[in-house]
Amino acid sequence: MSEHSMARFDTASDSLTKEHWGPGGPWARRTGYRRSTLVAAGGVCLFALGLTGWGVDEVRHSCAGLRSGMTKIQNECIGVSTDGFTFGQEEYSAGLKRIDSQNAAIAGHQAVTVALLNPWSAQPTSALTAKELANQIEGAAAAQNIINTQVGRSGNPGVRIRLVLANQGGLQAHWERVGRRLIEMRDDEAPLVGVVGMGPSTAASLPSARQLSHAQIPMVGVITTADQLNYAAVQGLVKVLPSVREYAAAMTPYLRKHQRELAPAIMVYDKNADDPKTGDLFVKAVREDMERSFGPWIKGSSKAFHGQVGDSDHRTDQFTAAVDVCSSLQPKSVVYAGRKVDLKNLLSDLETRICSDRKLTVIAAGTDLGGILPREEIPRLREKNISLLYSAGANYHAWTANADDAPEGFASFYRTFTTLSFPETHLASSQAMGAHDGVMIIAKALKLALDTDPDSIPPTGRVFDQLINLNGANIVRGAAGDLSFGRRDPGRDPEGLLTGDPKDKPILIMKFPADHEDFPQEVDRQLAGSGRGPATTDRQR
Repeated sequence: MSEHSMARFDTASDSLTKEHWGPGGPWARRTGYRRSTLVAAGGVCLFALGLTGWGVDEVRHSCAGLRSGMTKIQNECIGVSTDGFTFGQEEYSAGLKRIDSQNAAIAGHQAVTVALLNPWSAQPTSALTAKELANQIEGAAAAQNIINTQVGRSGNPGVRIRLVLANQGGLQAHWERVGRRLIEMRDDEAPLVGVVGMGPSTAASLPSARQLSHAQIPMVGVITTADQLNYAAVQGLVKVLPSVREYAAAMTPYLRKHQRELAPAIMVYDKNADDPKTGDLFVKAVREDMERSFGPWIKGSSKAFHGQVGDSDHRTDQFTAAVDVCSSLQPKSVVYAGRKVDLKNLLSDLETRICSDRKLTVIAAGTDLGGILPREEIPRLREKNISLLYSAGANYHAWTANADDAPEGFASFYRTFTTLSFPETHLASSQAMGAHDGVMIIAKALKLALDTDPDSIPPTGRVFDQLINLNGANIVRGAAGDLSFGRRDPGRDPEGLLTGDPKDKPILIMKFPADHEDFPQEVDRQLAGSGRGPATTDRQR
């Protein structure tokens, strides 16, 4: 029976076993025993429990055998996978094969583990699609390849990275169970030193992050942008992307400059923000921040819809914006406060409007739309006089066309990503770059922790403490730009908080369709949280 078999006892009734006899419990601390020491005893226990039916039930509900590290709960495989399990998503296969190969190559070497935590069993009502999640796996695989290849070179700590996937379920319902397993993994032979991903900003995100924070496990959010999820609220959580508040604020100068073409506007918002059951933190933040930033231009009554994300019985994909935009108000823009999974339905509704002879712009903040804007949509959008204006953290089209436009860290990422045979088009959603940058953040914090004691792998708490020291000479050269964390300058940020948001990261204002091109066009750029105005002014490519 492997160490992963022990995870089968991760139920509400096993708290005594985990707290007192597990690797972190008092018995283990007194004797110095690790989980591997308990394997034989575990096999006897499983047999004995099987006589009562409990162990048999665990076997019956395991996924891909007891060695998979997961248990089937309500048709989802929940837990931590170390062996390339695809969760029924074929899209994951290419990335997982690379990770499996790279994990196997570290055998016999000093290594640590980084967990990719996400709702891997994607469902139709999940905030992340299987395609987007596959891109995260590929980006993380590229980061692992870069880190492990550099081991032994100057400035590298000499510790290799092992990647595993941790699945909370499509709706993140099993965050507590999976969190307990991750906390246990701090004592594994290749100990857990960080968690990357953190899923979307939903009601489960905050307690999930706090559970790991209390165990001093460093966390990096890949698409976590809700204002409520920050270092001030959850110590040890930093993010690859700025908060929704900063995305909305970054769009304001462009809207002000082009007010004649974009105002007045109406707002369409997802009322999942107010649902006590789903409590979507992202849509709550995006509605509040867009009302704050775009308030002067929003006229008339805001229109609500019930988005697809979550398990509400009241979901609907029905919009009424096509009627509203043709009213006497004659709005020139629709401010969209929702998730991108619902945007296609909104665009389809707007294409049916009777006033399609008038230009209409859909404005979205905090939502990188690059991955859902196929070129085949361009003729119809142009025919119906619809364009989108949104904020983004990356522009791979421009960066691959002109290396001078790309951040310093993009070239090595792009070279590795394509060398691993991942398609270039998988960069459109920015998910791959985000996951790559998340793993790089943990690796950099680990290096700083190792610098203080190079003779032993540091506990997670020491890596945890180094996250806010990733600044100055210790910035992270991310694929989508340099990443720096720490306390904000009170002169530019009145709160001066440790937000966990990247400091001075460029926010790109994108337009789609572009005026003369078949991919999104950067029209403006601002620095996140800088308060210093544009990084460049009204860039036209």
